[in-house]
Amino acid sequence: MMKGLQKQKGYGALLMIALVGILALGSTVYYKTRMSQPESVRETYESSAEELRQIASALTKYYRENMSWPSSLNDLALAGYFNGDAARCGGGSVFQSSFCTAIFGTQVGDDYTLTVNLLKEGVAQAVANQIPGGSSAGTTVTATINRPFQSALYDDYLQRVEDPDNPQRTQLEVDLDINNNDLVNIGSLNVQRATFDDAEFTTADIERINTEEVQLGNNSITYAGNQLNVNAGTVRANGTLSMNGDIVGNGNDITGIDSVSANIGQFDSISADSAAINSLSGDSLDYNSGSIDSVSGNRLTFGNGSITALDGNTFTYNSGTISSVSGNTLDFNSGNISSLSGDSLSYGTGTVNTLSGNTLTYGTVNGTNGNFDSVSANSGSIGNMSVTGTAELNRLSSSNGNVTNLDVTTGNINSGEANSASGTSVSSSGTSTFNELDSNRIDTNSFKGQTVQASSGSTSGNASTGSVSASNLTVNNRLQTNVVESDSSSVGNASASELAIQETLNASGINVTLASFNNANIGSVSGSNLSADTVSASQFSGGSYTSNDDFYTPQSSVNNNHLLITEQRNKLDHCMDVTEYCLPQTPSVDVSCPSCTAFGNRSSFSSTITGTISDCRQGCSYRWATSGSNLNFTGCTSGTVSKGSTASPSCNVSASVAPQASATGTATLIVTNSHYSDRTASDSVNIRYDNRTPIDPFNDLLHGCWVDTLAFDKASYSSCFGRVEHPKLGQANFSVGDYLGRENYEFSNSAEWDVVWSGGCTGVGSKCTTGGVGDIVSTASVTHVPSNRTKEFTVWATVCQIKNGEAIGC
Repeated sequence: MMKGLQKQKGYGALLMIALVGILALGSTVYYKTRMSQPESVRETYESSAEELRQIASALTKYYRENMSWPSSLNDLALAGYFNGDAARCGGGSVFQSSFCTAIFGTQVGDDYTLTVNLLKEGVAQAVANQIPGGSSAGTTVTATINRPFQSALYDDYLQRVEDPDNPQRTQLEVDLDINNNDLVNIGSLNVQRATFDDAEFTTADIERINTEEVQLGNNSITYAGNQLNVNAGTVRANGTLSMNGDIVGNGNDITGIDSVSANIGQFDSISADSAAINSLSGDSLDYNSGSIDSVSGNRLTFGNGSITALDGNTFTYNSGTISSVSGNTLDFNSGNISSLSGDSLSYGTGTVNTLSGNTLTYGTVNGTNGNFDSVSANSGSIGNMSVTGTAELNRLSSSNGNVTNLDVTTGNINSGEANSASGTSVSSSGTSTFNELDSNRIDTNSFKGQTVQASSGSTSGNASTGSVSASNLTVNNRLQTNVVESDSSSVGNASASELAIQETLNASGINVTLASFNNANIGSVSGSNLSADTVSASQFSGGSYTSNDDFYTPQSSVNNNHLLITEQRNKLDHCMDVTEYCLPQTPSVDVSCPSCTAFGNRSSFSSTITGTISDCRQGCSYRWATSGSNLNFTGCTSGTVSKGSTASPSCNVSASVAPQASATGTATLIVTNSHYSDRTASDSVNIRYDNRTPIDPFNDLLHGCWVDTLAFDKASYSSCFGRVEHPKLGQANFSVGDYLGRENYEFSNSAEWDVVWSGGCTGVGSKCTTGGVGDIVSTASVTHVPSNRTKEFTVWATVCQIKNGEAIGC
């Protein structure tokens, strides 16, 4: 028995030695961990003071560049004036102190204030002493940034007068960009190097000019590589011009030369006053007089001559005789052509026996002279056409041809358009359009015109004209015109701006702006104004009635109308002068809510918004318009206000705001005149609740453990349980952190946390491992380094050992 005790004593000594070594190692790790922390408490509040100074400097710079304070601190970050540490305290905002509390900014008068809760009164006093304009009240620090003086705002601006005390204010530190403007009245210019795009000197003494162009009046001298270009209308050499190279004309002329002496001459085009050429070929020929046996080319310009045959694309001819001409375009002033065919003809005067083609452009056509025996064309454009006999055209259209004046004895036209037409008889089987038509007889299916004068006219279709003057006009379908002058007319329905009938008008209906006729029998009349000597009608309805005689109505109705008018006039006077109900009035509205802007270390906020409504002479209706995030509006009902009364509606608002967060919104009361809906008034109140309660850094922390078994194990929250087979000892693994890793809880940013384990498991860091059987309880003392706050978490692990089917320790 004693021997057993001796063995146990030796084992106990060995255990004590191992325990001392573990404690020594643990204390060393803990010491190194504490020494490796990034900031002490003093460093924390010093960094907070420095951060407030940086924000104050950013605010001053923002004011100098924008001449106003920012609407919120976020504008500094968005505009790049302040970056901060966006990853601090889990991210979310760059405007957080080192203690993870929000920094608030507010404009107060002309100045701007920064406020932040640093959690400890001593820290707040220390920070306030290190910042300009700083003060503290309890744990809150306030920094006041004054609006910069004008002298400071314009410190970086350039001034125009000498300042011996500040010579830098008349010195540029960057290049001067004139932006296409001028520098004038410079006495002298001292520069090391000058580059001019365009320079103008009255007198200049220049040794060397390096330029791409020299302007001489409207002329210039330029260069391109080794080539010098003299750009002028005329270049005159007053002496002898000696050329050491070739003269290249580039397609231009050399004129005024008495004689040319050259070994070889090659010409693309020759122009001569007189020449005898046996054979000539080329692209262009300018020729005034001569005899040419054969000519071929793309273009011919000819003054006088005789050409047996001519074939080309373009022909311009002044005088001559041509037996046959064919081509695409012909410009001809005078001449005789026996036969002519082509796509286009331009002709001044001449005699053409037969003319056929797709397009005809002609100055004068006179059928009496017999210039044209027949005219046949798909499309024609004729300036003046006068034919005493008969003219028959397949088609005459103003889209490709316009007829200024048409004078025919008998005209048969399928479809035609003319500015002016006159004739004994005009008939059209299709549609005719004339600006002016003067004819003894008109027969057409459909007719459109501005002015028509005819002895008789008939149309089987529609007639549309601006003015019609006819002895006898018959329209079977529809007549539409501005003015009708006719001795006798019979129409089914007449619609016009002005209608004048000299004798009798018979119509089933008439709708005109102005009508004048001696006698009319009309079923229905409507118009703007009616003036008549005698009107017999079963019913009269109109805006006004003018008569040259009396207007008769039953006496009872007149007396009754007088009483009604008198009664209505008395009511109107009372409404205007007594009640003033007939005078429109715009409502008045005022909204107030003293507690709608509030802040504090609390999450619950509530307010009552009160409105005052008056000036409801015709009665009013009102409604609330609310908006905002995280706000709850109740009791904001719509309603009405009786005539001449007032009202005081209310609206309730509340919010539950998270720590270091805000809830904002707006409530508007809109009031509308019940009778005049365009008379509307409104008033609004802004709502802002700020919860300045510091964020608890321990809210998201997790703590737990796991027991190592044969299976894959991972941490469970708060406590854990596991079985092991004898003689193996159980291993309990404790951990703390803000997320669950592969097996243990871990920290996202381990530099901000300090953990010390005590109890059943001792050590430092987010994890702690120990062995044993039964209940093992360990406590983690967790310190949040930025805020210097500490909180303890207790974890319970149960290790159950199985020996011969019997559970030990559980």
